[in-house]
Formats: sequence, structure tokens, C-alpha cells
Amino acid sequence: MKFVLVLFIVFFSLVGCSKDSLVYKVLDRQLKEGKDTIDLKNKFPFEWDEFLISSDRTLIDKELGFEYPYLEESNDIRGMPNIGISIIFLKNHKIVHHEDFKYKYSGIDKVGGGFDFSFAVPNDIYKVKSDSSIYKLEKTNTNYGEVILLIPYYSNVELRR
Repeated sequence: MKFVLVLFIVFFSLVGCSKDSLVYKVLDRQLKEGKDTIDLKNKFPFEWDEFLISSDRTLIDKELGFEYPYLEESNDIRGMPNIGISIIFLKNHKIVHHEDFKYKYSGIDKVGGGFDFSFAVPNDIYKVKSDSSIYKLEKTNTNYGEVILLIPYYSNVELRR
């Protein structure tokens, strides 16, 4: 079951990829310190009160109330859509930090690792409040790289459509 979940994550490109990402570095440091639980509320060098996760630019725009300029929608040279996902940290409904990742279907095998939220599925948008951002961390090695999975401790995720 665990393998299927990780495979699903990689193939649908919901991995927040890049070992250079601030979120990945915070998660990785937590695991290296021997801690498999994290409260994201005070782990970043900025204040935030909620974050959004989505691969759907239209839903992001609707939720923010303005056009989100960072997640590009495009196709590769064969006409296959590039897949992207954004994690957007907000404070008083203003963007304070964002990480946007884009992959090509043809380049999935070059993901190289990253992180993912176990509840996220393609084409939805999720909102998580900072007061309820406690996760169990689980690191898994796949053929596509190392993935840190964030599993909510309780129902702290609001699906927005």
C-alpha cells in the first residue's frame, strides 16, 4: 500500500520537488534530528497563518482573489501538458512565501526527490491553517528519488473547490 501511494504521488507529480526548497530543507533537518513529527507553524523564517496547495491555477486564482503569476501552464514539444504544483504561504491573505514546481510527463523519472502531502490529489486546492499544521514525517526512497511524505495527525485540511 505504501509503495502504491508513493508511486501515485510521483506519477501525478504532486511531489514538491527540489532539495533546494525551503520546505524540503526544514523537513529534512527535522528527520535528521531524529524527529518524525513536525509542527510547521514556527519552522520558517516568515510569519504565516495558512497555506494553500494546488496544481490548478484557476482554483488558486479564485481562492486568492487575484491572478497568481507563478504557476505557469504550458505544454512540452509533443503537446503533453507540463504539470505544476504550488505551495503558497499566506499571512492576512497576502503571499509571504511560495514554492512552485513544474515537471514534464516525459521528465518524471528525473524528479530527484522532494516532499508531498499525503492528502493532495490533482486538480483540487487545499487550505491548511497554521494552528493545525502538525504532521508525521515519513521518508521513502523511490526509483525517482527520496520523498518526504507529510501525513496529517488529524483532519486539519480544508478541501476548497
